[in-house]
Amino acid sequence: MIRGLGGVFFLSLSLGLPACGGESAVARVVDGHDIDGHFITPDAYAEFLDGALLEDNGDLRGAEAAYRRALDEDGGAAEVWARLGRVRCASNPRGSDEAFRQARFRGPSLGAVWRADAECALDRGDVPRARDAAGRAAAVDPGNAQASLLVVRALVRARELELAERWLRAARLLYPESAGLPASLAAVMNIDVARAGSPPAPIPAAVTPPQPGAPAVPAQTAAGTNVVPSTSPGHDAPERRDAMAALDAALMAGDAVAARNAAMRAHLDNAWLALRAVELGQPALAKEAAETTLAAEPGNVDARIAALAAADLGRDEAALRRYATKLPDAREPPSAFALRVMTALLARRAGTDAAHAFEKASAAPR
Repeated sequence: MIRGLGGVFFLSLSLGLPACGGESAVARVVDGHDIDGHFITPDAYAEFLDGALLEDNGDLRGAEAAYRRALDEDGGAAEVWARLGRVRCASNPRGSDEAFRQARFRGPSLGAVWRADAECALDRGDVPRARDAAGRAAAVDPGNAQASLLVVRALVRARELELAERWLRAARLLYPESAGLPASLAAVMNIDVARAGSPPAPIPAAVTPPQPGAPAVPAQTAAGTNVVPSTSPGHDAPERRDAMAALDAALMAGDAVAARNAAMRAHLDNAWLALRAVELGQPALAKEAAETTLAAEPGNVDARIAALAAADLGRDEAALRRYATKLPDAREPPSAFALRVMTALLARRAGTDAAHAFEKASAAPR
């Protein structure tokens, strides 16, 4: 890591630490749509509700105006930025992209943000972006059936049909029938046909069925690795892909022993396991894995970032303060996976400017 990056890292984070326990999070659900955790002013909330109703009724122009008014009242509401990006998707692509950029910085751990981004990307035919956004939606909100459906839709569009078949089968096993998931890949394709009004390419008859013993959870993406393709080291062997799938399944089930065993089979260390546990919403497992590494390697940056993120996810302010101290400069640089986790943490705790500063510092020559 370059000299000085650690200062940006830990100073920025410490600026985001509350002096006396911090502001209470606020969680709201409107017609199945979750609004991010910071307090939203009553006026902004009323405008958001108006926008949601207009959007549901097909009045995208009216919804856009309502969301803009909501943001005039409260520009920090990630969910509103995401909904604005969604309604602008076809009519104003540049404005839509900017709205999604704002949403991702303000709510990187919100499934609703990534779902809206994935839906827009699918409508535009931007399959790589759709795969990434859908994978992140499934990672931060593994209990959401629609996030898994978005992953399947993106995989079908990418012609990753074997993997799409496994995802769909796993999702149908994991979620109740009331989730309304399609019964086949053909039915998935019909979703896009209905949206686009054009016939799909035929699905090859020989879609390989899931292998016996495959986990009954959506644990892979088009990259053939884990829920978020860019997080994992390169690994193409089927045995390692199976180990990665088992790792995600164990993490989502909260099974620490199975997760450690799967990580060993995949040749992944405890720091990587901790970062992955953070992404799948398992702060206790992340904390245990990170602290195991830090006990032996106090200067391990990936483990420190995982410990910080786990403390934030678990709302453990004491642990967050304990780990938010500057590391010595003589150390290995963080991995790309850890950098992304830290950027998301800074955006959530200290704001967009801190996240931008960290991204800029981490991208500088080393």
